[in-house]
Amino acid sequence: MIHLLKFCKLLWFNAKPNSWQRPVTRFHEDYDGQRVTVMTCSRTSEVRLCHPTDLWMYSRSQDREARANLADYLKLQYAADEEQARYENKWRTINRQQLARRAVRLKRKAEEEVHADLALMASACV
Repeated sequence: MIHLLKFCKLLWFNAKPNSWQRPVTRFHEDYDGQRVTVMTCSRTSEVRLCHPTDLWMYSRSQDREARANLADYLKLQYAADEEQARYENKWRTINRQQLARRAVRLKRKAEEEVHADLALMASACV
């Protein structure tokens, strides 16, 4: 029993923290210079593919299969990129509309202040 506790304690203190970095989509030289989503191990510098939309890391065997048949993976990647572009364009359009509405509100407020100042000056002259 004591040996088991020592072994568990040894495992606990020697356990390595998760060393995989967040998924990044970029052009990568290991994948023929194509734009892919990868995760990198900070301890070993190992690079593995991730699923482009779900962002789960491929196992070593899945990574080898994807490298062998990169065209299928790139179809997924292009679909994910198109979806991301649509999402960004949607929010960019919404932000432009909000900025335009704000500009109109500020212009009206400035005009109202000018009219109020003119009215105050007119009443002071009388």
